[in-house]
Amino acid sequence: MFAPTLKAADQTLTKPGPVVESRISPRVASIDWMRGLVMIFMVIDHASMAFDAHHLDHDSAMYADAGTMALPAAEFFTRWLTHLCAPAFVFLMGTSLAFSVERRVVKGVNAWEIDKSILKRGLVIALLNPTLISLGSGRWTFQVLLRHE
Repeated sequence: MFAPTLKAADQTLTKPGPVVESRISPRVASIDWMRGLVMIFMVIDHASMAFDAHHLDHDSAMYADAGTMALPAAEFFTRWLTHLCAPAFVFLMGTSLAFSVERRVVKGVNAWEIDKSILKRGLVIALLNPTLISLGSGRWTFQVLLRHE
């Protein structure tokens, strides 16, 4: 789109460059960056378990002697750093949920519809654990719903 404009100095018709529309993203970039960083930490943790020939299998909270095990320094710091992933994901999920609810309220969506969509998503996530995760591990597991003792 070219809009002719009149120059004041020499009274000639000029054509400025094309009009560029800038779209501002409704997403918060810092949340996306933090989510990406946390995913990189998770990849480091899972890759270290898969590709480290000297990885200790029993450093999980599932095993009673895990608290007394001595880990090599690099493995300890890798595990320590990656234990920040779960709390970071929960924080980012809550932040994103607040923004999502606020955006829906501004659009005029009914409060019950917002609650219903949140409950559906939570139910899907809760059902994925005993179904999909169990199929991958070969045994029934209810890690999200039940606590191991």
